[in-house]
Amino acid sequence: MIATIGIGCVLFFSGDSEPAYDGRPLSEWVVMIGVKKNPSLYTESEKEAATEAIQAIGTNALPHLIQWLAYEPTGLRRFVFENFQKVPNRFLRNPSVLLVTFKPLIRALGAEESFSILGPSAASAIPALTQILHSTNYSIGPRYNAVSALARIGPSAMTAMTNILATAPHDEQRWVLNFFARMGTNAAPAVPALIHQVHHGDMRTAELSAETLGTLRLVPDEAVPALIDGLADPNSRMRAAAAKALGSLGSLAIIALPALNQLETDPDQGVSRAARAAITAITGVAPAGPDPLPIGSR
Repeated sequence: MIATIGIGCVLFFSGDSEPAYDGRPLSEWVVMIGVKKNPSLYTESEKEAATEAIQAIGTNALPHLIQWLAYEPTGLRRFVFENFQKVPNRFLRNPSVLLVTFKPLIRALGAEESFSILGPSAASAIPALTQILHSTNYSIGPRYNAVSALARIGPSAMTAMTNILATAPHDEQRWVLNFFARMGTNAAPAVPALIHQVHHGDMRTAELSAETLGTLRLVPDEAVPALIDGLADPNSRMRAAAAKALGSLGSLAIIALPALNQLETDPDQGVSRAARAAITAITGVAPAGPDPLPIGSR
């Protein structure tokens, strides 16, 4: 309720009228951005125009984008929203079906995508997006959309995202991890939080944090020692995840070779394979492997 009231207040004080560009209201441009599965509905030039429109409208779009990405479908619309990628193209090719029946759903997707267009200029939306994420009044869809929008804003949203990783429930932590892996160097401020999760997160979050450190290849002086610690974890899944992450770091993880060499004979085959693959990735040379059994010993 608090998040809903907050968004309502933003809309009230910014004016309820929907901004427009080139004679079209913002919602039409946002729907164009949200239609991905069927590019034949809008031409490429129209989609380029939609991007230009959202850039031109700028921060005046934010109250509406926040409201639209928090849309909660019911009944048939909820089913469609949750299974949008499974909707047959014959329905999506029909503009009447798409824009009348599914418009609020596609507008929610377009609103989320619009934060990529606005980028850092959308930073003032961070508090409202964080409210949506933490509100129990929203289902998974709007809350996930809020995290996605935060990631699209870029570096200015990193503090909010690292706070989610540190304090939010496990599902929300994993959403953030998925986005960190796509953010490249923008995710550098998250490395300490990722390392903390490798050491202290629940098993799945710790695994994903290790994988993310490997994918990002950032701050190796801090990431590599944390992953080496992961090689000694009692849980084989964590040992394997740490080994794979070190392999992703390549030569940056050369100090991990002694610990990886010890895992070549790990009783868990997944761990031993991951360790050998990591050694190959780091050194460029495949390890010799165990000696073959003598002839006739089978």
